[in-house]
Amino acid sequence: MKLFHWLALSLFFFAFTPTFLSQSVFMGEEAHLKINGAEIVRESSHSEIPSYIKFRTGKEIDFDNIVVWIKKNLKLNPKSELKLMNELQDQFGHIHYKFQQTENGLPVQFAQWIVHTVNDHVYALNGMLHSNISNSSPSLTEEQALQLALNHVNADT
Repeated sequence: MKLFHWLALSLFFFAFTPTFLSQSVFMGEEAHLKINGAEIVRESSHSEIPSYIKFRTGKEIDFDNIVVWIKKNLKLNPKSELKLMNELQDQFGHIHYKFQQTENGLPVQFAQWIVHTVNDHVYALNGMLHSNISNSSPSLTEEQALQLALNHVNADT
């Protein structure tokens, strides 16, 4: 009897957990209504900003305008900036740019955005950005942080 209950509970867990954890994906016209020119839009369960956008062929964004486009179309907080961290060219000649979101000059934890390009045209975007950041002010001074770190490792100064 215990085995039956365990199997029933396992089946329920595996059947319904993906539904609770999944993200909404919009394709075709639904995606276009969410983001102008998009072919696919995946909404994030952790942010108001989509976690993935793929543009329709012919509707790609010029890379030179991508930061302005992101701020305008994804409603990024005006205090936020995107700092280019690195770029990588793959074996197909596509260049992938990795940006870090900052707010008031401070990096936002886990907020990175990858811009996928071919011939300087952005065909897809993915990652995690946040439009509403509640507190971006440091809660410790540099001296306080240093003292806490020294205390943590029992170091003498």
